[in-house]
Amino acid sequence: MTLPRERFNAIRKTRHFLQALCDPKRTPGIPAPIRVEARACLKHYPTQQDLDEAVAGLRLAAQVFALVEPLPRRKYRKDEDHE
Repeated sequence: MTLPRERFNAIRKTRHFLQALCDPKRTPGIPAPIRVEARACLKHYPTQQDLDEAVAGLRLAAQVFALVEPLPRRKYRKDEDHE
C-alpha cells in the first residue's frame, strides 16, 4: 500500500528528474525534443510550495471534519417509500 508521504516523495522526485532533463550540463546527450517536452511538463507541475500548501489544506480539512458531528440516521417506517 502506498502511503501519502510516498506519493508526495514521488511527485518531488519526478520534478527533480524533469528539471535534470532540461539541463544539458546535468544530462548531456538528451535530444532537444525531450528537453522541450520536459520543460512543457514542468510548466504547471506542482512546486514544493504547492505540495506544502496541499498538505496544510488536508490537515485543516481533517481538523474541521473531526469537529463536525455526523447527522443522525433517519428512521424509516415500513410503509414509507425508500427511493
